[in-house]
Amino acid sequence: MSNDHLTEKLDAFVTLSEPQFAFLINAPWGSGKTHFIKKWASSGKDHIYVSLFGIKSAAEINEALVHAMIEQCKVAVKLNPQTTKMFEGVFRKFTGAQIDATSIYQKQVLKDLPSIIIFDDLERSKMTTAEFLGAINQFVEHQKKQVILIANEEEIKEDDDYERTKEKLIGRTVSIAPNIDDALSAFI
Repeated sequence: MSNDHLTEKLDAFVTLSEPQFAFLINAPWGSGKTHFIKKWASSGKDHIYVSLFGIKSAAEINEALVHAMIEQCKVAVKLNPQTTKMFEGVFRKFTGAQIDATSIYQKQVLKDLPSIIIFDDLERSKMTTAEFLGAINQFVEHQKKQVILIANEEEIKEDDDYERTKEKLIGRTVSIAPNIDDALSAFI
């Protein structure tokens, strides 16, 4: 089964300069939603992909984004922990002030996020619904990014807060059908 309807909707979504909402791709596990979005995004889209599997806090989301930026070579300089500690020590010695170079670096990297941010595995996050939707809202509302969420909504709906908090952030939900042809050709 084809999911061309999703391609059209995603293409329309990413043309919005300030969408004011996130786009959710909903499908059960094994339906190929991650494969689909990675294939769609790799066709010249300025994007970053992050899995929220096991993420426990907004700070961990930011760390995952920084690591993804480094992996996708969207960051010119990778921070070395030993160099960071040395820099912090020298700075403290000469100025008497204490700084967190890692935090400063992280803030700088996050300023240069691509226009499209893809968050996968929402249902596998260790955060409550209110926490992860609140953390993701900063990218939609404050940074004006085009945020695409990927999840199995049935697993999230078990949380009573989901329906109530979803309406503030998620403006469009599209479900996809398993793509048997792609799965079969990959398997063979």
